[in-house]
Amino acid sequence: MSKAKTHIFKGQLYSEIPDEIAKLLNVKAGEELEFLNPHKDLIIITKPTISETTTVTPKSKFSMTPEETAVVLKVNSIRYYDRSRENVLNKIENWEIPVFNNLFGKGILFEYTKQDKKWVGIDRKFSAEFFKREEPAKTSKDPMIAQLEKDGYMVIANEGEARMVNDKLKRAGLDKMVKGVRGFDRKFYLIMMEKLNDIEGNIIKALEKEKVLDDLSKELKISKDLCKAAIEVLREDGTVIEKKRELYVSA
Repeated sequence: MSKAKTHIFKGQLYSEIPDEIAKLLNVKAGEELEFLNPHKDLIIITKPTISETTTVTPKSKFSMTPEETAVVLKVNSIRYYDRSRENVLNKIENWEIPVFNNLFGKGILFEYTKQDKKWVGIDRKFSAEFFKREEPAKTSKDPMIAQLEKDGYMVIANEGEARMVNDKLKRAGLDKMVKGVRGFDRKFYLIMMEKLNDIEGNIIKALEKEKVLDDLSKELKISKDLCKAAIEVLREDGTVIEKKRELYVSA
């Protein structure tokens, strides 16, 4: 018979796991355990099956534990301009700090410098795969959303319309697949993650030397609005710098 003590931490009840039980279950720190209650006071402790603990689909090249998933979701919930390493660490639990650091080793999280300060970013290719829908969505019946899916981007002139589009994206299950920012011109720029992934590398390479927006869009053979939408998201991420109005260079 094995015994374990219980203790309170941040208002929640925790219990130690005896070494012999941990070895028997082959469980390590950070892994999940499942508690079953088949009869009255009888509790069975077991490890969940892989399908129950895996958040990212088996086909994904990104493999994460449930704890890593939770940390990524927390980081993603923080606005770009608040996402300094210090601020992120203040928002996660102590036990999540090693998990947070491990995500940098996997390349899912990374640090970049903007305005002499370090910020935490989420790998965009990972984001596109992690937040994708399990089944391809059918083209929305809403003409505005259908056009966004077709073109891969959208420019919105006012905040009221931007909120309406955001609501439509949520109803269509597309909100996690779209990046949106407000530019200095007060317009809202939306771009599908898939479209951004396709052109990001070309934009960054082209901006090794500073260029104005018109020249950049012509060089890349894409519309000025699409180029601007991608640039605004990359600028928000700190990947691209706007030196002056519509003059850009890679960070």
